[in-house]
Amino acid sequence: VSLYINFQFSFFALIIYFQMISTIKVDWNRDGIVLSAEQKKFYELNGYVIVKKCVPQYEIDRYLDRFKFICNADRNDFPAITIMRDITLAKTERKKDINAVTKIQNWQDDEVLFDYCAYPGIVDVVKDLIGSRSSNICAMHTMLINKPPDTGSLTSRHPLHQDLQYFPFRPAD
Repeated sequence: VSLYINFQFSFFALIIYFQMISTIKVDWNRDGIVLSAEQKKFYELNGYVIVKKCVPQYEIDRYLDRFKFICNADRNDFPAITIMRDITLAKTERKKDINAVTKIQNWQDDEVLFDYCAYPGIVDVVKDLIGSRSSNICAMHTMLINKPPDTGSLTSRHPLHQDLQYFPFRPAD
């Protein structure tokens, strides 16, 4: 079973793909660690659930500060992280601006950002949605998508799409 979770912050979203190493069926009618049965049923029906204050503001600030640091650093300072920039800003003075970076990937070895993946509130929500309290969960891919204001070139558009083809999770259901 795989799960795609997008926890939206005020400036950016950390997107984490989790895969559970188990065949446990989720009991949608029973309260979980964090989520009520009602929230779990909402997720099953709609494909998302909003969990307010799952991560405290001081932690969000820490992740945002790290993201800003990576945006302003030299690419060679983070050779393992893929940093994608808005092509309309690539040749401007704003190329290292936080709004110029649209995505960073493969940050599983970054000690600050990966703390988000291991944050107990996040892990407990994931367990509620794909497993049980004792599920063995691991992160399969790390991606942070930044949604800055459009530069006027319509480059911030992100049409609906399916990510399953990019990841080897099978069966798809």
